[in-house]
Amino acid sequence: MDSKDNENQPLNQKNDIQEAFEQLFYASPFHELLNSFQEMVSDQLQSLMVSMNIREENDELLIDITVPKSFQNGDIMIEAKSRYLHVSLKEKTESKDSSSFTNLSRTILLPYPVYEETMKTSWNRNTLTVSFPAQKKHE
Repeated sequence: MDSKDNENQPLNQKNDIQEAFEQLFYASPFHELLNSFQEMVSDQLQSLMVSMNIREENDELLIDITVPKSFQNGDIMIEAKSRYLHVSLKEKTESKDSSSFTNLSRTILLPYPVYEETMKTSWNRNTLTVSFPAQKKHE
């Protein structure tokens, strides 16, 4: 037997063991349980995501903020400082014996500085649109 064959044999055995382990794991009930848990967590996280879309239209900088349904009756705070827009969402849930708060926040970098005093907002279903006058382009 060639010395190269001896060197490759342990590698092949290691790959065979890894492959056998993966097949055993994927065929087990644990794999199904783990997948179910992962789907449940992903669904919950997706329902708590705040997405933002930045665009320029008609001499305005527009930021569309998708607000999760669970936060639409809560508090929404928006701060604009220089080139940053910070959005905070807060929801209070009450039961007979207790109260709980859930907070989400997100900060994005804008393409140019904006001034909070020029900010306007509008609401359409689950989207809050924040607008600022567009920065004048220098020629």
